[in-house]
Amino acid sequence: MKNPHRPQPRAADPLSPNAGEGAARLRSRSFLASFAVGALACTLAFGAAAQSSGGRAGPSLGAPKIDLGELTYDSFSGFNCTQLGFFTDAVAHLTISGPVRFEGIGTLDGVAHDSYAENLGNGPDTFPSDFSRNFTLVPPAPSSSTYTYVYDSTVFRANLPVGRSVTTIRCNDGAFSASNVWIGEGEPIPATGGAAAFALAFLLLATALARLRPARA
Repeated sequence: MKNPHRPQPRAADPLSPNAGEGAARLRSRSFLASFAVGALACTLAFGAAAQSSGGRAGPSLGAPKIDLGELTYDSFSGFNCTQLGFFTDAVAHLTISGPVRFEGIGTLDGVAHDSYAENLGNGPDTFPSDFSRNFTLVPPAPSSSTYTYVYDSTVFRANLPVGRSVTTIRCNDGAFSASNVWIGEGEPIPATGGAAAFALAFLLLATALARLRPARA
């Protein structure tokens, strides 16, 4: 039971100056709380950006073009050729990084003759090499001492084909010549840059908004 002699608390008059000050304080606190949350979010976002270390920050934008290197041969010397076979020394120039191997097909006057495979170890490197065939050991032999033998070697870095090293041996009635050409694998050129990144971000945002609309309806 209320004591009639004890002063009772009065309800705040919504029109009184004190009530207005209380509402203003509440609005100020709400604004400060919202500002603090926004400032914290900005601080965290800035801090995350400032501490990035090159990791993934979104889906792939396309693979860059990579120069995978080459395997070429030159300095052919010490050569000889007859109807029974040929040999020549050469210098190999391997500019591919990492473990390298090749698999190839040898053709004699345009007809498949034999297959071969070699492990070259780790590149890049420059090393002595040689090419030879003994047609008495690997028949059939050419019909004369004038022929063309081609080594068409597919080169792999680990298990990735990076190109072909094609060496052509010509024997013209005992006169020898050799040449080599590198045929690299083509790589796609990505559409990178600020415009592409902005377009991708806009597309992702539009997709996210489209997925949210049915949930709100």
